[in-house]
Amino acid sequence: MSNEFGSILKRERQNKGLSLAKLSQVILKELNVSLNASYINRLESGEQQNPSFTIVCALCSALDLDINEIFRAFNYENLIADYDQDSEFTIEELIRLHKVKVPDGNGLLGKEEQEIIINIIQTAFRIAKNEITFDQLSPLLHELQQLHEILKRQEEVMEVDFQNNYFVFNFKALLEQSMLSRTEIVEAINEQVKQKGSKLLDIKDELIVFSLNKEQWLAKKEQSRITFVSKHNAIVPL
Repeated sequence: MSNEFGSILKRERQNKGLSLAKLSQVILKELNVSLNASYINRLESGEQQNPSFTIVCALCSALDLDINEIFRAFNYENLIADYDQDSEFTIEELIRLHKVKVPDGNGLLGKEEQEIIINIIQTAFRIAKNEITFDQLSPLLHELQQLHEILKRQEEVMEVDFQNNYFVFNFKALLEQSMLSRTEIVEAINEQVKQKGSKLLDIKDELIVFSLNKEQWLAKKEQSRITFVSKHNAIVPL
C-alpha cells in the first residue's frame, strides 16, 4: 500500500527539526499519549500501516499536520468540505493539496517533485527580495538540478495502482534494449497489471517473466518494486 501518511509525517518532523525520540517525548508530555520512537519510525518507513485514530490525531496535533492533506493520504477526500473559491492557501498548501499537472507533460506532479517545486518558489522569493547577485542564484540552480534529475529518473520509472496496492516498475532496460517505444512499453505494462495484478501480489520476491507485446522480459520483484533486467524467451511468462 502507499505510504503517503508516513512520508508526510517524516517530512514535517524533519522540517521542525525533531528527532524520533524528541517527537515521542513531545507527544507524551503535551498530549499524554505514549508513542515510542520505534513505532513512529515504522510509520514513516511504511512497515507499520493503518495507525489508530488516536495515534493519527496525536501526530497531527504534535506536528501541526494539515488535516486536508491527511484525509487525502488515507483516501478520505470525500470528507473534505467543498472547495471555496475565496479560500487562501500558502504555497505549500496550494501544491500539496491539489492535483497539479506537469507542464508540457501528461502526468501529475508526484510528491518528490512537489517538494522541489515548493523549495524553488520559496528560494526564488527569498532571492527576489534583495538585489540579485550570481552567488545568490546558487541555491536556486541547485534546486533546478535536483528537479532535472528527478524528471530524468522518472522517464524510466512508473507507478501503477492495482486495487488498494501499487507496483513501481523500473523499465530502464526496456528503453535501452527493447524494440518497443516508451508509449508502447507503458501501455503493455498497464495491460499486464490489469490482467495479472492479483498474481503479482501473490508472488514473493523473485525473478518473473513478463510478456510485453511479443517480447518476453525477465524482471526482478522486490516487494512492490519490479525491475526489468533483460530479454528472456526460455521461461513461460507470468
